[in-house]
Amino acid sequence: MLIAGFSVGLVVAAAGGPKRLSRQVAGIGQGFLVPLLFVVLGARLDLHALGAHPSYIALVAALFALNVAVHLCAAAMVRQPLAAGLIATAQLGVPIAVVNVGLATGRLTPGESAAIVAAALASLATTAIGATLLGRRQAALPVTSAVEAPGAWPPGTLP
Repeated sequence: MLIAGFSVGLVVAAAGGPKRLSRQVAGIGQGFLVPLLFVVLGARLDLHALGAHPSYIALVAALFALNVAVHLCAAAMVRQPLAAGLIATAQLGVPIAVVNVGLATGRLTPGESAAIVAAALASLATTAIGATLLGRRQAALPVTSAVEAPGAWPPGTLP
């Protein structure tokens, strides 16, 4: 379903379809097909399998920690605020697509699928809480200009 929706979008874009058609197709996709995908996937997930094996809980923790660590490191490397890196961890599209394809092809077990979705949901919760806390902390810091402190990094960024 996800690939079919993407394919229709490619065809409309390649044909140079009118703007109205493009908006209508996007509206159908975002308003109906994407929510339907989430409902169907949610009905297929086996949450009991997630709790049945400690290895699946460890997989949730590892995926979650690596997701957050990679995005925070990337933000630091390009000298962006840590809140920007934390916000970038909030992703559902790719994990949902991986789980959908993995379940359809039999490459993922029900426990692995539930672990991937649980890690993605944990990253959403952490993003909301963490970005708010980092934003408050950064707002409380005194603002220094480049004239006052030559060579200083903006608050919340790493050199």
